[in-house]
Amino acid sequence: MSTGEAAIARTEKTHILTVSVEDYFHVGAFEGAVLRKHWERFESRIERNLISLLDLLGRFDVKGTFFVLGWIADRQPELVRRIAEAGHEVASSGYWPRGLRGMVPDELREDLRRSKEVLEAAGSNPILGYRSPRSWLKREDLWILDVLAEEGYLYDSSINPILWRFADDPRRFEVHQHRHSARDLAIWELPISTMSVLGLRVAIAGGNYIRQLPHTILRRAVDRWHRTKGSPLVFYVMPWEFDRDQPHVRTLSALNRIRHYRNLAKTFWVLEEYFQRYRFQPIGDYLGIARQALQPAEARRPEPIDVSGSRAGAAQDVDPSSLEAVTLVVPLYNEAENVAYCSKTLLELRLRLARKYRIHLALVDDGSSDGTWEQLSERFAGVRDV
Repeated sequence: MSTGEAAIARTEKTHILTVSVEDYFHVGAFEGAVLRKHWERFESRIERNLISLLDLLGRFDVKGTFFVLGWIADRQPELVRRIAEAGHEVASSGYWPRGLRGMVPDELREDLRRSKEVLEAAGSNPILGYRSPRSWLKREDLWILDVLAEEGYLYDSSINPILWRFADDPRRFEVHQHRHSARDLAIWELPISTMSVLGLRVAIAGGNYIRQLPHTILRRAVDRWHRTKGSPLVFYVMPWEFDRDQPHVRTLSALNRIRHYRNLAKTFWVLEEYFQRYRFQPIGDYLGIARQALQPAEARRPEPIDVSGSRAGAAQDVDPSSLEAVTLVVPLYNEAENVAYCSKTLLELRLRLARKYRIHLALVDDGSSDGTWEQLSERFAGVRDV
């Protein structure tokens, strides 16, 4: 079926597409395996994955709501502008990708305000929507919706009512208004769509569930919802779920490896099928919220790393002849997928010791057969003392 034919074949009822914009190393499955202080060492793949997703949506003329981490907007504001310029709605997923449990209201307010500031400075629309990073809300977390309403947010999409969650409050299974527990305020909640299986609820429109569960079953569940429900389906996906070539973190548990890496090739064609069959829109459009692009401001950026292997301006006042010379030998065998991480780690180490040592890196390809040497040659081209 061609793209034009797909547009004609779509049904008139419109559902909701949401995207959680995070890099592969931000996800909850990596918690404990990848420390926040090491994020800068990992090869970022968010730009290429986001472009791939935007191209897919553009091909089918699909628009959605993109919940963007403030941490990403701070470092790559051009990605926020790219999302907005493609006609999508930008919303917040907080600044840091961390679970909200254990957070007190003042911490949440600070995180909300910081993420809103950097997103709007990057050129988003006014930030009026939110999705919790990493963890879905449970009943004991509903105070978060009260705080969002107090902070002027108009909608949230942080509930995924799977298993027994909210079994005694079935209105939480579909789009509804949450009333503030103590004040005359309300906020729209758009939970991820689920179905009941033997008394338990299973998500039918989410990235991980799309990848893990049989598509025949999910296709029927989605079709049934479409035919029988008045409320729209709420889909969600992450850009890294299109990336079959992303680096593998070997310290993950077996369960988390399955959760993160299994069936990454499946996401693309499943969404293609849905985009051919159904119409989608952003949350703000569904709620009738007018969207206005803001003018980009100068966003904060991390200090650049130059090809000499030190941050621009670092140790400029140190006489190289006064430094103790050290050679660091690094043997590598079939480490092609880890060279990016290795390069950033070694250059960071050299930076930290730049006032005392002049470190020469001796990188040894120990007979690899997977392209390690090619990766080393590319990553360290032009870097001094290698």
